[in-house]
Amino acid sequence: MAAAVPTRWRDWHAPFDKLCEEVAVARNDALHHGAFARHLTIHAIQLALVLEDALMKGLNQVSDYMVREPVCAFPWQPISFVRQQMLTNSFTYLPIAIERDGEKKRHLIADYNVAKYLRSDPEQRKTRLAATVEMAINSGKLELDEAKWCYPDTSIEKALQTISNDGKPVLVFHRKQEGQLLGILTSFDLL
Repeated sequence: MAAAVPTRWRDWHAPFDKLCEEVAVARNDALHHGAFARHLTIHAIQLALVLEDALMKGLNQVSDYMVREPVCAFPWQPISFVRQQMLTNSFTYLPIAIERDGEKKRHLIADYNVAKYLRSDPEQRKTRLAATVEMAINSGKLELDEAKWCYPDTSIEKALQTISNDGKPVLVFHRKQEGQLLGILTSFDLL
């Protein structure tokens, strides 16, 4: 991740020396703000949660809670970038569209399956990080989960029933434009 992958995938990964330089500058700046900034952040979060709870009363459709324009994985992206997106954003799943026999089908890439793919053969870790998602899937070593879906006007009650079976997120599709992904809904969004 420090040299080989950034050299091959410069568009997706910054070199280690550049990352170190940016972090050092940011750390030095952050130390000057210290405890005051941390306390202010905690209070801002608490205020936002109270306001959010008050504003959400009476909202009962998926469109009221879904994350719009979700981050997706693409077959041509390196596994290293998918891993980075999951870790950076604390995502457990990333939606992906895979075309098979002329038909586009939606799936989910689970963090567990990425971890299993990368850790099952330590000698191949660098090679697997540099592989594209499509290569990993076609090798049979990266498993995908079937995606469940609903529409924006689906009730929260119905969406929760869909999620409750296994905790996987629900993809939200446009009702009139078939296949158009609008958002994603997780149980976390409904807390």
